[in-house]
This record gives sequence, C-alpha cells and structure tokens, in this order.
Amino acid sequence: MFSIVLLCLLFTPCLAKEKTDPFSKITVKSKKALFKKVKDEKSKFHLQYKGDVLVTFADSTTIKSDKLELFVQSSSDSNVEKIIFKDNVHVNRNNQEVWADNAEIIVPKKICELSGHVKIKQTKQKEKDIPLCTECERARIVWGKDEVELVGDDNKPVSTTIEFCSLGHILKKGK
Repeated sequence: MFSIVLLCLLFTPCLAKEKTDPFSKITVKSKKALFKKVKDEKSKFHLQYKGDVLVTFADSTTIKSDKLELFVQSSSDSNVEKIIFKDNVHVNRNNQEVWADNAEIIVPKKICELSGHVKIKQTKQKEKDIPLCTECERARIVWGKDEVELVGDDNKPVSTTIEFCSLGHILKKGK
C-alpha cells in the first residue's frame, strides 16, 4: 500500500498539472507504416507502425516500442481514441522512465494500462522529487485523479525501492 500511495504522490501530479495536452500533437517515426480506413466507419482510421517506433508527444514525452497501433477518429474532438504500444515499451518523461512489455492508452478516459515486466523509475531532479524504483506485472495510471494501481502476483509481487538518504536530506532542509 505504501508504494501505491507514494507513486500517486510522485508520478501522477506531473501528469495531472501538465499545461500542454500531450495528445495535441503526436509525431511517429518507424521503419514501416500501414494506414487503413476502418470498414463501415467513414471517419475512423487504424494506423500501424513497425520497427524502431519512436513517438514524441506535445509535452516532449517520448515512447519507444517495436510496434504501435493508433486508432483515430477524424470527426471526434480528441481525434485519437486509443494508442497501443507492443513489445519493449520504454517511456521517458522528465525524470521518470517506465519500461513494460506492452502499454495501452485510452485517450478519452485518460487511462494508461501497462502490462508485463513493468518497471517505473524516478530520479531526483527537483528538491521535492523522491528517487525510487518499483516493479510489478501490471500498472494502471489515471491522469488527473492522482491514482496509480500496481498489481503483482505470487511469483512477482509489487516491489519498490526508495532512496531514503535523499529523503533525510530534504527533511533536514525543511526544519
């Protein structure tokens, strides 16, 4: 429970208070791409990318993976409905890095589901940052609600390492 609360305090406030909508501009680079119109849906498109996929969002967040699928609706306000990253996912955002086998972002609901060998690492960049590393099998991040759910299993429980020496330094400075 401590790790979940701690990650809520550390990981999601940056996402919730972001001034730039990360989905207002998405740049995708890859070795191969395929664009298809969804059958019987005039305004829906399915975009697939393969090979060294690199996505850069408007807020400068980058995500690398082997494969990417984008589901886009041209008649919608948000345009992007769902983003699916497959195989060897690596997220880099400010002082936070995330690794997982797969990630799915449901844009209208502002939910990110991570699965398979999830590792979340935060380094100290600002005075209030707490260096930590947590590992689990699945994670769910809800933007704007300061909510992170981490799920382990019998073979691999949720595991969090926190560098308390840095915390002691912060606490002493505050007195």
